[in-house]
Amino acid sequence: MSLCFRCEHRARFLDAKANKDKHCPRPRHECGDIETSKCACYMFTPCFPVVTEPNPSDPRPRLSSPMLSSREYAVRVMEREELTGTIIYQNENQIALGWRVNED
Repeated sequence: MSLCFRCEHRARFLDAKANKDKHCPRPRHECGDIETSKCACYMFTPCFPVVTEPNPSDPRPRLSSPMLSSREYAVRVMEREELTGTIIYQNENQIALGWRVNED
């Protein structure tokens, strides 16, 4: 199981690289080493949620299958200040981390 491909640091590195940004953020060297992945990492951060909006010319329901068939457009990625990291699943020794939106 790989954490790197589910981490915000790797996502931001790949996004910057795809946009030919000269400064690709990588808090650890491994964050930018896309040929490998780690199963444990002290820098792991779950990917931030993406805010979308509907395609106005598509009358189909927004959340029906398949969702990613041009029904939604990405507007922005939520920022850390809008979110609180929390445990979203727990079973004996296993946990899953996720985000809760801060209610201001």
